[in-house]
Amino acid sequence: MVLRYSDSRPDVDLPYTEEDKKYLKEWVGEKGGRLKLLLITDPARVDRDIVLSAVRQNGLALQYAFLGLRRRPEDFSVEEDLRDDRKVVLAAVTQNGLALEHAHNKFLLDRKVVLAAVRQNGLALEIANNKFRKDREVVLAAVIQNGLAIKFASDLLRDDNEVIARAFRTHLSRSGNTKTKKTKSKKTKSKKNKSKKTKSKKTKSKKTKSKKTKSKKTKSKRKRRGKNNV
Repeated sequence: MVLRYSDSRPDVDLPYTEEDKKYLKEWVGEKGGRLKLLLITDPARVDRDIVLSAVRQNGLALQYAFLGLRRRPEDFSVEEDLRDDRKVVLAAVTQNGLALEHAHNKFLLDRKVVLAAVRQNGLALEIANNKFRKDREVVLAAVIQNGLAIKFASDLLRDDNEVIARAFRTHLSRSGNTKTKKTKSKKTKSKKNKSKKTKSKKTKSKKTKSKKTKSKKTKSKRKRRGKNNV
């Protein structure tokens, strides 16, 4: 029998089938935050594959993986902290660089993990170990993603011409995109307002014509009554 989860799950006895597990991975994969709910209500069903599905959809779901995994009821006391699992952490920071904050401290020193994080979100440079603020490749990757990340670079790299140029270019590009979006938004609003005004004028015009027509009809009726009375 395949499990059916919404945002709360029914009580179903273990064991469950591979089909059930496949559905559960999809369910957690739709919303990574559901991992927290599952770990609290039904930890025996959670395994590494399910956690991976969650963090690939929402990297910040990594914060819930410290609750531990209990694969079988008889092993309830056995816990596994997947914030210490390199593959899980890499999947999380690749989806959301700021998930680095929820990884074990050793990964703040892991260059590959830090690079993946800053490439997804340059501001993750603030979370990484201070030694990476002096690492030119890491800092460049960070400012290429987000120009504002330059404030977390070392004093030496903040004076580096290429780093400054990349950061400025990225920031300028983002500002331009924001202005373009705002301009498009204003144009859309302007079109809507014009459309409303046009419709309003047409409606008023129709009402005015309707009133004039009624007025003419009323006058015509009065004239006829006057003639009939004579």
